[in-house]
Amino acid sequence: MNATTSKQIYDARRASADGRFHAAATILLEVFRLNPSEPAIALELGIVMRIAGDPVSALEYLSRAYCADPANAQIVAELVLTYHDLGSHTEASQILIRSLNHGLQGDDLSAYLSQAA
Repeated sequence: MNATTSKQIYDARRASADGRFHAAATILLEVFRLNPSEPAIALELGIVMRIAGDPVSALEYLSRAYCADPANAQIVAELVLTYHDLGSHTEASQILIRSLNHGLQGDDLSAYLSQAA
């Protein structure tokens, strides 16, 4: 990830923290269009969408990030929380099992879940 992309992600995080979810999503969508295969960008976009109350869109981006890195605790935590928001508890459980099989560390997941919830 280059310095410009990192700066844009930083700006999007600030906008999101200020409650400006539309601004954050706009920044991240622009970055995503330029880097559609970068899981960190898909993760950030999924987080903003979930926080903004759009779990269906969040699921799309978080699923992309998960496919690229199924043992990433932050991605898994956000994906599980999104499935929970959608009432899809079976899918959340399946993601957890698959991720553990891919090497996800339970302690790392626990830390992210406690932060994100």
